[in-house]
Amino acid sequence: MVYQKMITEWKGVGRGVPQGSCLSPLQLNIIVRELPQQGNAEATQFADDLTNSAADKNPLVVKRKLTESCDAIKTFCDEHELIINVAKMQLILFKSPSCRLSEDFTLTLDSHTVTAETSVKLLGLTLDHHLTMSNHIDATVHKVC
Repeated sequence: MVYQKMITEWKGVGRGVPQGSCLSPLQLNIIVRELPQQGNAEATQFADDLTNSAADKNPLVVKRKLTESCDAIKTFCDEHELIINVAKMQLILFKSPSCRLSEDFTLTLDSHTVTAETSVKLLGLTLDHHLTMSNHIDATVHKVC
């Protein structure tokens, strides 16, 4: 087998580090360490995943808090040249089964509308809007059997 030597032109790199580099997680943590404090909602961060939560008896207050928080996070990301993957955004409202909510509860970020779902997957855990854990248990049992 004969290998041919190929030489490619140099390309300028304006920013960042190669994906998979040991510097990538460190750089990400340095850049996003202030991200959870940007909004007025509670925020939990795990690596590059950020979860915002707000609680109130009035769903409109929850919507306002989450919208303001999303807008603040979007501004932070724009200023730091970070991109939010709006296709991966999820929205769930935890409530008791007797509580009736409008079925058109949505949030909008950059003209992308996120609709409230009855269950979401968060860091490998499936959560349903009544916090019964039944979807997660069913999925786990299905994997085992």
